[in-house]
Amino acid sequence: MTKDRDATEGYIKASENVSDPDVKKMLMRFANQRIDFVEGLKKEIEDLGGDYKDRTSVMSTMHRIWMDIRGTFTGKDESIILNECLRGEEASLKDYEDAGSNEFLPESSRIVIERHRKAVAKSVMELKKAIQQLEPETAEMSK
Repeated sequence: MTKDRDATEGYIKASENVSDPDVKKMLMRFANQRIDFVEGLKKEIEDLGGDYKDRTSVMSTMHRIWMDIRGTFTGKDESIILNECLRGEEASLKDYEDAGSNEFLPESSRIVIERHRKAVAKSVMELKKAIQQLEPETAEMSK
């Protein structure tokens, strides 16, 4: 859950460092989606009798600071920012895949995790498409 909170903060920070209105809108949509993820996971934890603790990780805070610094020196290159978002989403997708394969999860948790995994997979595809539109030559070479 910390990773979803980190993603929320990361997407907000990334949206502040891009100028394209469509890219800003996409990043804020992802941030709002992660807020929904946190709420869904919080409810699931509480329904199962757990105690929810809301926080972000130190590493993610440092990463957001690094994005600010990098944006200052690179002129807020949107492709760099989107590639960083993609890197985070791909890691998140792997985490959701790993969590969903846990055989000891209750069915209700498995359903929540699978819904989130599908949304993250869709976000990965959207980010790849946005990056390709920003860097058509680079995207062609990497195929």
